[in-house]
Amino acid sequence: MPNPTLALHPAHAALAAEVAALREELAGLLAEVDELVEFVRPGLVALYQVRLGPAELQLLAARYELARMKRAIDLAQAALNAGKNPDPARIEATLEREATEWKERLETAAKKLHQAHEHLKGLLSKEDSAEMRKLYLILVKKLHPDLHPDLTDEEKKLWHKVQEANRLNDLPGMRALVALAEGKVAPKETPAMDALAHEKEVLSKHAEAQRKKIAAIRSEPPFTLERDLNDEAWVKARCDTLAAEAEELKLQAKELAGHFELLMAGTDGNGPRVH
Repeated sequence: MPNPTLALHPAHAALAAEVAALREELAGLLAEVDELVEFVRPGLVALYQVRLGPAELQLLAARYELARMKRAIDLAQAALNAGKNPDPARIEATLEREATEWKERLETAAKKLHQAHEHLKGLLSKEDSAEMRKLYLILVKKLHPDLHPDLTDEEKKLWHKVQEANRLNDLPGMRALVALAEGKVAPKETPAMDALAHEKEVLSKHAEAQRKKIAAIRSEPPFTLERDLNDEAWVKARCDTLAAEAEELKLQAKELAGHFELLMAGTDGNGPRVH
């Protein structure tokens, strides 16, 4: 086994330095992917909900009311076409029975809005988030399977704990894991030249794949809305548009409500209907 304390040949040392730099770059890319998926994406989704969710919820409610009124008119008209007086109780029962899907959508939207508020309240401070990222990167370098395919069972368990602490935003836990890893993860010896050359090739391909992955993630929502969600003018304009659409639907529902009352009274607005 080579002695790591012995001086390396200049070419060997240069290749080892290249590999070390690639490992450093790949560790940063892997940590960035995890941050985008575990924190940035949920944070942007929560921000979207908090900023646009109320207006979207109002619009959804307006759509429900309009759809309900249209269905009520259909039921009343069907009864009249059959030569019967529309039964208010039966129509109401049918509307309630058929409203399940709409109510579930409204409840889901309201729940998402509440969860978004809770998510944003639970975020770490800017300083703690920076420390969390720094500590996570340290552990990625030491324990990430893509950088260390030969992890021991103990190291694999430790990496699992790192992922859990990262997912839960557990800063004290992450600090403890860094301290633990310092004592448990032994430094690796410098591989031979041929092994280093192979590792360089593998790391280069992996780093390129991670760069493409990051670009793909950032090219999709909610990342494409990140700038807009932090633009107060854009948020206000979008909310105003949603509110105007909701008001228009409410007006339509109100007009249909008047037509429904006429149908229930046995007239279509042009005099009594013949039964």
